[in-house]
Parts: sequence; structure tokens; C-alpha cells
Amino acid sequence: MKRKIAFVHFGKCAGVKTNKLFKRACAKKNIPVYTWDTPIPNIERDWSNIELKLLSDLEKGYVHNHHVSWSKENIQLYNKKGWETFTFLRNPKDLICSLYFWSRKVLEEKGESPLKGNPTESSGTLDEFVRSIVSEESKNMRRLFIPQPYIWSEVKHVATFSEDKLWDLLKTFGLYDEDLDDLWRGAKANVSGNKGWDHYVDVGLISGKSVDAVEKLLK
Repeated sequence: MKRKIAFVHFGKCAGVKTNKLFKRACAKKNIPVYTWDTPIPNIERDWSNIELKLLSDLEKGYVHNHHVSWSKENIQLYNKKGWETFTFLRNPKDLICSLYFWSRKVLEEKGESPLKGNPTESSGTLDEFVRSIVSEESKNMRRLFIPQPYIWSEVKHVATFSEDKLWDLLKTFGLYDEDLDDLWRGAKANVSGNKGWDHYVDVGLISGKSVDAVEKLLK
């Protein structure tokens, strides 16, 4: 059984479900859980670089942070100290759609877009959002849907998310338990309502011009 596990949580790639599952699995194996979204510490933000470095010295634990808050140096540090670093990714095109519908959902619920302050806004059409998010003005947001090169080169376990791959990883780490299967298989969390890039292209909600712009960016 692996006793030192670090989740590099790439947003909108089933990370909320994955985190809940790993927190439960690790707790059942008496592995301390160090995530910021638990009642303690409940700081409602990612660990800082300094906090991550301090946590890397633990003899055992489960540490979680969003990918934008994991530096290349800290991932390398965790690997060097024997941690099993892992992440799940997703097709960038589907991620763009997911970001749009998730941000609109937040806008409707809270009256404020989570993308406020960026050139990209969630109040327009999906096609407008796609063109905006791939524009030069929004290049700082590309890391939300395109993994930085060091994610691929430094994280030990990288896979496109699927239900089977999630459960296979639990088994690889020695964390699988039948109770987890009953509680979590098939469950979804923090869903955006996204039907996928291909669907929105087929029904005309994403224009050919936007398709070409995204294809050019992803080459």
C-alpha cells in the first residue's frame, strides 16, 4: 500500500469526485488527509508553495492541490521524497466547453462570474466564449485547459480520466475497498452540464471559425 500520495488536481477533470474518493479511501487506511477543503483547516484556498514544501516532509499522507498551484519544483520535490504524484486530464476541447457551462452556472447561482477580471467572460454565447478563451488576450487562461509541459514530464501517474482508470489507480496504490465501490462508482460531483465539444459543433453552437482557431492553438 502506498502511504504518500499527492493529487495534482486539474480543474474540470472529475477532480472533485476523485478528491472525495481518495480522502475516504486514505482515511479508511489511516493515512492522514491534508486537503484545504476539509473542516480542518478549511482555508478555502490551495496550499501555498511554502506549505506544500512543508507537507512534503510527512512520513505518510494524502496531499491535494489544483494543478495551477503545483510548481514544477514542488512536483519534483514530492517525487524525490517518494510520493506518488498523480493527475487526470481531459480533452482540451471538452474542457473549454465545461469551463463555459460551469462558469455560467456559478454566475447564475452567485451573481458573479468566476472568470471576472479576465478578458474571457461567461455571459455571452458558447461560440463567443470559445473565440475569447483562445485569443491572445486570454493566453494566461490557457493553463486551465492545456496542461503545462511539466505536468506530462514530472507527474508520475498521468491519464485521461475514466471511471475504470480511477478505480485502477486506487488498486495500484493499494487503497481499493469494496465499500468505496458501493458508495462512489457512477456518482458525479460538481458537474457543469457540458455535453461535449463534438455535440456543440454538430448543433452549430460552435462555429467553423472557432473550430479552426482551437485546432490551430492545439497543434
